[in-house]
Amino acid sequence: MKIFRTIRGRYTLAFGGLALIFLVVVISTEALVHYLQNSMGKYASGASLIQNADRDLYQSRLALSTFLFAHEAQSKEDVLLNAQQAFDRMQQFRLLTGDITEITNLLAKFEATYQHWFSNTTEIMDQNNDVAMMRFIDENQTAFINLRSLYDESEGLIGKYATLERQTINEYTNRFKLIVGVLAIGVLLLSISLAWFAPRNISRAIKQVTFGVRQISSGDGDLTRRINSTKLDETGELSRETRQFCRPSW
Repeated sequence: MKIFRTIRGRYTLAFGGLALIFLVVVISTEALVHYLQNSMGKYASGASLIQNADRDLYQSRLALSTFLFAHEAQSKEDVLLNAQQAFDRMQQFRLLTGDITEITNLLAKFEATYQHWFSNTTEIMDQNNDVAMMRFIDENQTAFINLRSLYDESEGLIGKYATLERQTINEYTNRFKLIVGVLAIGVLLLSISLAWFAPRNISRAIKQVTFGVRQISSGDGDLTRRINSTKLDETGELSRETRQFCRPSW
């Protein structure tokens, strides 16, 4: 195209390329930020959530033993409070990890397992006698172990996915840094080339015209001298117009 034969066209194209590279870097940065905002720490927070839920479940069991064997009435409220917190945090955990099929399948029977343990626990608290103590050691212990195994296995799985999450984020950021580094080197080399060659080429063309005009105007004023330039840009046009202007009319 004719426009790219001109100085303006060529350097508009070059600086447009630099602007395009800068735009790619900006878009890549935005993509990285978006990815980190939506992914970073998701599974790590899930690990913290399930750990707290497991602690609440254990505290409920501990409060139940205190209620039965130490006969502390306040412990009954602690049993119910910690049991509810263990349930609520597990539900939050399930919502957070709904995209992980392995965890979803593991916790498919969570409500049923929890309700079995919780119902047995409330029955024992209402009974509160020697039989209740035996049930606490026997069937309630079994129900508690079955329920807590879900918490423990969930913690193990989310730990695995948290590790994979960190590895994915590291790979993503390393790839991003590589791309930005390559682009930065490309921009640097292109900028240096433009800074070096652009003024030199323009200056050389102008000097050629200046030298030709000086040769014509000095000495015997030989108007038959030619200012030769094969360039198709503005400097070549200047050379041709100057040659035409200096051509003798006879």
